[in-house]
Amino acid sequence: METSSSQNKRLVKNTLLLYMRMLFTMIVGLFTSRIVLQELGVVDYGIYNVVGGIVTLFAFVQQALGNATWRYINVSLGKGNLQYTQEVYSNAIVMHALLCVFIFFIAETIGLWFLYNKLVIPVERLDDAFWVYQISIVTIILSIMSAPNMSLITAHEKMGAFAYIAIWEVTAKILLVISLMLFDGNKLIWYSFFCAIVQISINAIYYIYCRKKFEESAFVWTNDYKQMKEMSTFTGYTIIPGIGFAASGQGLNMLLNIFFGPVVNAARGISVQVQGIIMKFVSSFQMAVNPQITKLYTTGEYERMHSLVTKTAKFSFYILFLLDLPLIMNMDYVLTLWLHSYPDYASIFCKFTLVYSMFDVIAYPFLVGAAANGNVGKYYTINGGILISILPAAYIALRLGGSPTIVYVLQFIFLAILMCVRVFGGANMIEYKKNRVIKEIFMPLFSALIVSVMASYYICNMFEKKDFITFFVQSVIIVIVSVVSILFIGMNFSERLFLKKIFLKKIIHR
Repeated sequence: METSSSQNKRLVKNTLLLYMRMLFTMIVGLFTSRIVLQELGVVDYGIYNVVGGIVTLFAFVQQALGNATWRYINVSLGKGNLQYTQEVYSNAIVMHALLCVFIFFIAETIGLWFLYNKLVIPVERLDDAFWVYQISIVTIILSIMSAPNMSLITAHEKMGAFAYIAIWEVTAKILLVISLMLFDGNKLIWYSFFCAIVQISINAIYYIYCRKKFEESAFVWTNDYKQMKEMSTFTGYTIIPGIGFAASGQGLNMLLNIFFGPVVNAARGISVQVQGIIMKFVSSFQMAVNPQITKLYTTGEYERMHSLVTKTAKFSFYILFLLDLPLIMNMDYVLTLWLHSYPDYASIFCKFTLVYSMFDVIAYPFLVGAAANGNVGKYYTINGGILISILPAAYIALRLGGSPTIVYVLQFIFLAILMCVRVFGGANMIEYKKNRVIKEIFMPLFSALIVSVMASYYICNMFEKKDFITFFVQSVIIVIVSVVSILFIGMNFSERLFLKKIFLKKIIHR
């Protein structure tokens, strides 16, 4: 059994590798996003966002199956059974292939009907929307087939692979924007086609890496239908949250299109882009931690797991909070600096997205712990039911004449409820006392939050002029105040010691 020290060293190493990947892709992503919006234009950007979203909506099962694959591979590695891991991987390949057939059928029937009969797309752009849709189907199928390989890499905690693959992904994005600026033809079709080519190459890299590094990646035909049934049952439990995720994501995107057209979709696309960039800061940390949470539960080391879940929830929130607070306070200026011009509602959409992203990350380690438990039927059903409820609530509000902003207000309310359900329901499944959750996570977290927000509001009122120097100075002051608040209000002594010993010391001396 690994010692706590060796696990901590690997955790720091993996986190650093993932952060290198994140910083690399984030910088290029910010640059390329602006050029893509400028080259495509607001309408075509909105069309790409909503049309590609139809296929993503039908791919909700992939998230459920991906979670099951990662969970079973991780548990099998914890048991040290190579043959069992190989069978899990092979069964996952078969199940993902069957899922691709299902999605292709649904996308080419129901999805195509929805494209032509429900979405609001300018008539002269319908043919382009059709081809973007077809290319999106190919792209999502390729992405689905790479999921077992990604699960295998994550379960083995080989996070360096993601960092290296990111080099090619970033290079491809740079080539894409250069070609988009030089291309004189239909830029919307070309952009979609190039994205599909990039996805093909990334899938190939994942496959080759796994075949060379992991013995269990060799596909074998197995007649262990009991295992496949068990994985299917677990997947079935996670389908409802998958449907909810699709409804609260692409479902709302299509709802906005039906009521307001592609320009509002462009605004939502920008908010999703901002969320994706910011979430990379914390997802890198959580991706490094998740396998250890699962393995600690599998080996019955509950106290160490509870401590890791607590630190992951709090540190994840604090990482996002330090990034989000200066952005939320200066969102209009940030969007102008980044995009020069942007569609209406983009600013308010981004603010809401950043706020509920902060609270969503608190619950994620509890989701990982619940998945390790395996008895997730009731837990996932309640989670999915809350997410699904967002869509009809938003539809009613829009039918009554609500503005696009009301969709985000309702989403925030439902997601706040969902966070509580995920945290306390997950805590119950991993034998984590609820009063300890309140005392060790929520009380210090919200205390630090209130102090920091009040101080930041006062700081922002001190500056009237809006330019880069003012924004930079203001942001630095906000971050310093927030760090002090987090260290002395939001953390206890052991957590401060953990930061000093594990992160600062290891980083300096590596």
